[in-house]
Amino acid sequence: MLHYPSPLSKLLENFNRLSKPTSELLASKLKLCVHDKNSKILSIGNNDKYVYFVITGLIRKFYINNGKEVTSSIFTSNDIIISFNSFFNQTTSTEAIETINETELYKLHYEDYLFLAETRPDFIEIMSNITLDHINSLEDYNKLLKIKTPFDRYKMFEKLFPKYRGKLPNSILASYLNISYSEISRIRAKILKSYY
Repeated sequence: MLHYPSPLSKLLENFNRLSKPTSELLASKLKLCVHDKNSKILSIGNNDKYVYFVITGLIRKFYINNGKEVTSSIFTSNDIIISFNSFFNQTTSTEAIETINETELYKLHYEDYLFLAETRPDFIEIMSNITLDHINSLEDYNKLLKIKTPFDRYKMFEKLFPKYRGKLPNSILASYLNISYSEISRIRAKILKSYY
């Protein structure tokens, strides 16, 4: 029986539907990386050559609109990150992937992903389910942005994404919710006050 390092064991638990041979092959292809706070994992204009599996930390995707960074997705433990267009088409990315705090993750290279996808049906089935989960998350995010008042948008964010509650800097949360920094500060102060 193979014994994996602790972070890898934690990751593979999330892939418990993989056969033993597929799990062992995946483990052999993964590379562990540790990134400091505010590190670029992918820069705009570069090709995304990896799928990222988050062990610990917070990460965001963002793009530039009229000179401003717009956070489009947020990830944490057990999430999988792909810049979809860049990765699957191997084209330059229009978005960046950046750590919010110190982050530990595994990465799987594009060529290794293709090999697994072409030779291991159980791997591609799980990755397809993960892609569907990502699409559902994007639909929730789009619904969120349609809520008119900043306060109601913030409250819905906490309902839809409780795992991020209290963990995001105001600047990133404001960008993600399309709310001004000062408005986010007021909302958080108002909620905090209501607890006392």
